[in-house]
Amino acid sequence: MVKLDRQGEKLWSRSVGGLSNDYLIQAVEMKNGDFALIGRTESTTGVAKGNHGMYDYMAARLDPKGRIKWTRTYGGLDWEWGNSVTPTSDGGILFGGYSYTFDDFELGDIKCNHGEFDYWVIKTSADGQPQWQQCFGGSNYDLAYGLIELKDGNFAMTGGTASRDGDVRENSGGWDAWVVKFSPRGE
Repeated sequence: MVKLDRQGEKLWSRSVGGLSNDYLIQAVEMKNGDFALIGRTESTTGVAKGNHGMYDYMAARLDPKGRIKWTRTYGGLDWEWGNSVTPTSDGGILFGGYSYTFDDFELGDIKCNHGEFDYWVIKTSADGQPQWQQCFGGSNYDLAYGLIELKDGNFAMTGGTASRDGDVRENSGGWDAWVVKFSPRGE
């Protein structure tokens, strides 16, 4: 991550990861000036030492000067790709993307899956401790890329779906854009 001033001059930079493949997808500034980061990691060392399988969400929180406050991995035995992060009005953080883990729920953080890839969202406290998690999808591919808190206090997650069952009420054929609105408790 690199922070620039208004003229494009570098103020600071920070690398976050381990010894394997690590990808930062999104960073957002929080109300207090900290930064919440989301991506994915294949590493099992360094800041990603808690990796549960192939790829996990890799999350971090940096202070306004770019110093690491904490890092966490969230995931299961297979693929979890973190694509979006949003601070929540209660001071927590919501991380979203998609998950391919659909068995061995006792190992790792994933506790649900409808089949193939599902939207997967995990709500944490300000210090990254998981509070709840939720999957949305059907039996085919459901890939989430965006996540926001709405003015009414609920959340919306966006992406695409090839499913025609489960949480997906309709599909026009092939891949469709898909928006899921859910409550602050993931319902």
